[in-house]
Amino acid sequence: MSFDRGEILSRLEPALKPFEENLDIAEMALLLASLDLPNEDLAPYRKHLDNISLDLGVATRSVRHTRDLAIALSDVLFGVHGYAGDTATFNDMQNANIMRVIDRRKGLPVALGILLIHMARTQGWNITGLNFPGYFLLRITHEGEQILIDPFNKAQRLTIDKVQGLITQMRGPSARLQPHHLQSVSDRDVILRLQNNIKARAMEADDPERALEVIERMYRISPDNAGLVSEMAVLEADKGNIKRSLESLSDFLVRWEGHPEEEQISALSENLRRRLN
Repeated sequence: MSFDRGEILSRLEPALKPFEENLDIAEMALLLASLDLPNEDLAPYRKHLDNISLDLGVATRSVRHTRDLAIALSDVLFGVHGYAGDTATFNDMQNANIMRVIDRRKGLPVALGILLIHMARTQGWNITGLNFPGYFLLRITHEGEQILIDPFNKAQRLTIDKVQGLITQMRGPSARLQPHHLQSVSDRDVILRLQNNIKARAMEADDPERALEVIERMYRISPDNAGLVSEMAVLEADKGNIKRSLESLSDFLVRWEGHPEEEQISALSENLRRRLN
């Protein structure tokens, strides 16, 4: 069964309660994917999500230790179901569309991470994405033990030394792992990170229309995000829609009175007004 754009967006709304932390993250990723593939039937994808979760349940019937949970996740998603990180065509936009990730059995770290989060939570496990720069990592917490895993590399367990190596790889030889790099992020932030990959690739491809489309859906997910409303306003202004840009910024300031970035939004509004003269 397929849905039009309005129906899909309306189905996203109930999941986007202002203070909800744990979302049905795989379902949200599916709905967002279907915005780009509106004629695809979601039923087979939902069935696949059920299947990988059921297979994990079978694989973990006698599992007790946290490290064994990670091994089971790897065995099921990457072993039984044949998933892999896409190292050959990493920048392919299909790697950030969860429907195509399921079809192709490969994707970006954050896309694979969403599948792992979904699987783990169906078993009642505590799993979250991390605020790691430039690369997506997960943490599993179980019975007082924590482990970090790399969703792009078959849910491999990571030592702190390996995580430091990733920071060096991402930020250069002088970069050091900081406590905030290992802080948990909300499911909303994980979904935004997935969409940001699509936006970034659209910008790299010099496709501002596509980038704007993605930013608009990101803003729907995170309506208090000053960075998103600013990006949206700038892209609209570049298209000549300065009045529309000003309206979106004004609406933001009214809705989020006292926002920490209120001054920056006001300054952007003033700069855009000058362009009208």
